[in-house]
Amino acid sequence: MQLIYGMFLILVCVCVVGCGKSSGLEGKVVDGKGKPIASLKVIANQAQPIKGYEQFETTTGADGKFSFGKLYPNSGYTLSVWHKNWTTKDTMGVRTAPEGETSLLKEALVVSQARNSAGKLVDPQTGLA
Repeated sequence: MQLIYGMFLILVCVCVVGCGKSSGLEGKVVDGKGKPIASLKVIANQAQPIKGYEQFETTTGADGKFSFGKLYPNSGYTLSVWHKNWTTKDTMGVRTAPEGETSLLKEALVVSQARNSAGKLVDPQTGLA
């Protein structure tokens, strides 16, 4: 019985200590006209990588909003976006909140220009050139 109790105690300690530090980040992605872009992958790359926190991905909702929940606290990240039909060079540098807190972007990440695989400008909403 003591062995089971001891193993349980060790497991709890590992879970508590191993969960690590984290903070949240919420924001929105819009096109050049201020319209939200849905179903867009948002990627957060840590500026000075710490193992386990280097890159995270999430997807925007119908309202263009996204949320990250396990970023490293008080750390710099670069936000970029990915879409299967077009690319953009638009990015945004952000700083995460202190541990256990969530920061909200003061302004939206704007996709000002998007290009298809042929290099033509496209509308990020429709993907049409």
